[in-house]
Amino acid sequence: DPIDGTYNAVAGIPFYALSIAYAENGYMKQAFVRNLAGTETFTARAGEGAFLDGRRISVSRTASLDESALSVYGRKFDPGRAMQLGQKIRRWRLLGASALELCYTGCGRIDGFIDLRGTLRVTDAAAGILICTEAGGSVSDLDGDPLVFPDEVTIGRCMVATNGVMHRKVIEYLR
Repeated sequence: DPIDGTYNAVAGIPFYALSIAYAENGYMKQAFVRNLAGTETFTARAGEGAFLDGRRISVSRTASLDESALSVYGRKFDPGRAMQLGQKIRRWRLLGASALELCYTGCGRIDGFIDLRGTLRVTDAAAGILICTEAGGSVSDLDGDPLVFPDEVTIGRCMVATNGVMHRKVIEYLR
């Protein structure tokens, strides 16, 4: 994606990124996310781990929703699930760049990234998903099934990405 977080970039909000993923036969093999408003670069190779500026990263160990910091996006006109979860978690963040939010989950700055809109673009999420999972995180749809990348622009399903420790709890709470 040329710029993930375009609104942030145009508005002068320093949270947007260049996000590039390489896939073979539907599987992510390499990922690169560069924070264009800062100096950080996140990378990953399938089976080799995830890195921030060349240093290995890992997800947080937060196990309790009450202690978690999650980035949660809900539907504009149907915020029920997002609001219900928002009452349970400790901190709610909406940062505006999916690729970076997935990377922040991967390096433990937040405990998860949830998109309930079903409109997340593959180009915004693919690299961040590989970085998050290579750092020890879990990424699935609301049923706990792996995301399958369609040939369309959007993933077409809701996405739950967490540190892995609380993944089942988050999914159960969202059902």
